[in-house]
Amino acid sequence: EPIREKTAQKIGHERIREGLSLLHLACRDKFKRVRLEALKSIALFKNATSVDVVEKLLDDKYYDVRIEAINTLEKIGGKRALKAIKKALDDKHKEVRDTAHEAILKMK
Repeated sequence: EPIREKTAQKIGHERIREGLSLLHLACRDKFKRVRLEALKSIALFKNATSVDVVEKLLDDKYYDVRIEAINTLEKIGGKRALKAIKKALDDKHKEVRDTAHEAILKMK
C-alpha cells in the first residue's frame, strides 16, 4: 500500500502524463489512502477524460474519499464534472453535501 500511495503521489507531482491511466487504476485500489492520493494527482492534470473514473468515487464507502472526488471534479471542471458533483448533493453525509454545494457555486 505505501508504495502504491507514493507512486500515485509522484505521478501527480511530477506531472507524468503517461501515468494518468495508472492513477485511474489506483482509484479502484482496496486501500483508501491510495484512492485519495490518486484523486489528488488526477486533480493536478485537470484532464476531462478522468471525469468518469472520478465520478465512481462519489459512491465510495468513505466520506473523505467522496469529498476528495468532489474537489477533483471541481478542479477538472466542465459540464460533465458539474453534473457529477450535483449527484453528491443527496449524499448521506452532511460534509459531502456541503462540499458539493460549495463546488457547484464556484463552478458557475
